[in-house]
Amino acid sequence: MEIYKYLRENKICLLVLLCLVVLASILRYVYVAGTNLSEFDPWRHLQLLKNIRNGVGFTLFDGQPYIWYNEIWYYLAGMFVAAEKVQWVSCWISALSVVLFFLFLLRTEKSLTPAVAGGLMMAAFGPMIAFTCTYGSESFALFLMLFSFLLSTYRTRFSTLFVSGIFFGLALVSRINFLFNCIILIPILKNRRNCLIFFSGVTAILLFAWWRNYLVISHHAYLFTWDGLATKREGYGALSTLIPQLHPAVAEATRALYKQIAPIPSYLYYRGQIAWGTIFFMTLGVVCILISKRLSLMIAGLLPLVYFTFFDKTLSTNFFRHYLAIFPPFFIGIAVAADRIGQNKRILLGHFSFICLALVGAVILSGIRYMKPQPMIQLEHVTPPPTLLTKEYYMVNSGFYHPESLVYRYPDKKFIGMPLDPGEFDEFLHYYPKYTSIIWHLEFSVQDELLRYLTDSGKYRVVNAARNKGGVQYLLLEAED
Repeated sequence: MEIYKYLRENKICLLVLLCLVVLASILRYVYVAGTNLSEFDPWRHLQLLKNIRNGVGFTLFDGQPYIWYNEIWYYLAGMFVAAEKVQWVSCWISALSVVLFFLFLLRTEKSLTPAVAGGLMMAAFGPMIAFTCTYGSESFALFLMLFSFLLSTYRTRFSTLFVSGIFFGLALVSRINFLFNCIILIPILKNRRNCLIFFSGVTAILLFAWWRNYLVISHHAYLFTWDGLATKREGYGALSTLIPQLHPAVAEATRALYKQIAPIPSYLYYRGQIAWGTIFFMTLGVVCILISKRLSLMIAGLLPLVYFTFFDKTLSTNFFRHYLAIFPPFFIGIAVAADRIGQNKRILLGHFSFICLALVGAVILSGIRYMKPQPMIQLEHVTPPPTLLTKEYYMVNSGFYHPESLVYRYPDKKFIGMPLDPGEFDEFLHYYPKYTSIIWHLEFSVQDELLRYLTDSGKYRVVNAARNKGGVQYLLLEAED
């Protein structure tokens, strides 16, 4: 309660917080208002939300429960607004996260300077806005994590610490890439007892999510995950049951696709140009974390950076949006550096306030290109023309927003993915006998070996072909009698 008492008594602090929230809200409102369609996998998220609102549950392909995401965010968001309006829910949750981050820094750093610096970056950093104002669970996970952070600063009761762990666990099952951020809390929790209580709450949620996925996996011989890819049940181990992205077939398929479309991390090279802004931000974040000399901050900020850069076999972290998890520790490191400058009045003849402002301003300017929403490719440019679809059931190769974009555009038809390994195809078809036709896109395909197997073996033949409005060529394959 002391934080609220402090805000009531310190009108300047309250006014600053109000200004930060207004700034965050305006920037996010402008961003979402200028968006015609969220940039990241829009049709997958929209279809999941629509299915929930239509009463068919958290399903996407052939009525199968979807394990690629956790359903909590989708059920909560789907309760309040139509699927197409969920981006606005994300927008306001993202803006409220600024409050939590500001209060967290105010409590842990016991100074207004780092709270203002961190709050400004959370409010106005372009990638933070772009990556949380989506249809997906990014803003929800960020909010839950920061709420857990703030709650963890109150260490007096068992229930408070356990609930804090519950919220952090919910953040993880929503976006697992926030995992390393828990290291930030270890020195805040102070002792083994508090850490044990906190991580008990986290573990309870992870076990619940694991058990949910396990039940789904145990009832299906093949699971449709990333871009509808059919993954064999036997390929799921203890860890990939919780994190399907670690399934061997998924890792191989995503790596094959991203080597084509994102071979270099996008914070280094973005849309055909060297990304000087994000290179500056990442470099500054690393430097500030190192000079902070805080071990927990170093681990939370640098360990995921090393993992993403050198050990992510899927290459999915070549997309800068997955670095959202690194933003909070980087913001803390930069805010602490700004505070240290503010405390040293001898720096540059005492112009410390200007230096602090310049440091935070440089961070915000480094991400300004993300303030402008990127136009999303049109649905007609990633789906085959309707003249090619004369039946009801189709298998589709994965990648390039397939087959979820087809599910969204053609709700009267059924679409599923196929296995990556050609040797699994005949067994797979045994479980889905209605699906005898195949729609095959030739743009960024990751299953070329399967196509060769189907045609060379004489099991399927190409009976038709067409191009959509975006120039993407599609083949229609039918089983030989």
